Amino acid sequence: MGLFARVRDAFRIADAIDPLGRSLLLEQFRMLRKQVPVLYAVLLVDGISVGLVLPSTVSPWLRFAAPAALLAICFVRLVQWIRFEDSELTPDKAHRQLSITRVFTGLVDAGFACWMLALFGAVGPGLRAPIALLIFIGCIGAAYCLGSFPPASRLTMIVVGAPIVSVLLLSGDGMMISLGINLLLLLVLLGRMINTNFWSFVQSVETQSRLAEEGDRARIAEQTATAVAERFDRALNNMSQGLCFFDDDQRLIVCNRRYLEIYDLDPDHVRPGMKLNDIVDLRYSVGSAPKMAKQQYLIWRNSTPVIAENSDTTVELTNGRIVLIRHRPMEGKGWVATHEDITERHRTEMALAAAKGAAEQAEADARAAHTHLTEALDVVPEGLAVFDEDDRLVLWNRQYAQFYAASRDGLAAGTPFETILRVGLVAGQYPEAALRLLPPNPPRHVRRAA
Repeated sequence: MGLFARVRDAFRIADAIDPLGRSLLLEQFRMLRKQVPVLYAVLLVDGISVGLVLPSTVSPWLRFAAPAALLAICFVRLVQWIRFEDSELTPDKAHRQLSITRVFTGLVDAGFACWMLALFGAVGPGLRAPIALLIFIGCIGAAYCLGSFPPASRLTMIVVGAPIVSVLLLSGDGMMISLGINLLLLLVLLGRMINTNFWSFVQSVETQSRLAEEGDRARIAEQTATAVAERFDRALNNMSQGLCFFDDDQRLIVCNRRYLEIYDLDPDHVRPGMKLNDIVDLRYSVGSAPKMAKQQYLIWRNSTPVIAENSDTTVELTNGRIVLIRHRPMEGKGWVATHEDITERHRTEMALAAAKGAAEQAEADARAAHTHLTEALDVVPEGLAVFDEDDRLVLWNRQYAQFYAASRDGLAAGTPFETILRVGLVAGQYPEAALRLLPPNPPRHVRRAA
């Protein structure tokens, strides 16, 4: 990395393009807000102290006007910091305010450095060391207060501290040179300390940022889980069938509202973790148990074929309700089952079965009656045929069929009378009418042949 890149990085402000950069900007701004009152208090005390130690021979402009102007500028900036609301703070705004702070720090530091150099030229050698110490102390205090924002802290040490050390080292006086060397070492140590503290600060912010991200991820996961649970609960409770899950120890895992409604169970009394026996007790107490003794039901329910195999069972309850239970075993001895109230469907099926049976019986009775009537007509010695209002053959006896044997192919229930006559004509049943046409609409008949 080149010198220019190192200098640029030394005064660079964090970017707001990544989570760590955004968190670092916000935290640096908050720390500066806490340190700003202390920072300007140090500058105020330092300016007043320098003004008090200066002799009256020094120009009032250097003694009072210059520090007053610098401190007035600092006071305006202090008011701006105090008026800034945390509710308005965003990473972008923090970046902008820190950029302004960096520029402002450089300008104020340059002002104090120029004031200090002017004072060195206006006072005698005996006052230069005290003035240098006072201003250097102010520099050290300001750099320390700006420690959470290294670009401004380094500017203060370079713009104010470095000129003081340079003047002392170039003074030619042994005491001043010794003092300059000590102040230089102090600057170096302060710079290292600020760098070390800042990296610790960055790591702390990074840790907090990760914790915040994990917290956000945990909250999102919790919200997602809650939403899934709500959807599951909504889906579960909107099923038309009752549903229940039991674990290996026959303890209830979950059931839906329909399950409780089918068995008239109070939701306040049924909760996850209940044993099957306790739920069975509740069902027997409210009259929604199977039509068998409780002990018999438990023996049947706990039998290996029922627990271990898929089964569909129709159970009639003591309150008259009919329930279809579809039992499906899970790994281990647990199971899931749906319970469907088929009382109305069962009654409808029974009614349909009864109606079908009645219809089949009526049909059988009709066939039997037809058979009896046919047998009765066969006893009549005359030929007999019965036609309906549309002249279609309904019934005829054996004598009629024998008498009109030539027309036998036309004798079938539902055959029109005209068709029977035409079949007979073709077969020679009516030789005297062979050359005559039948009338288009022959009269309706109930004919008896002798």
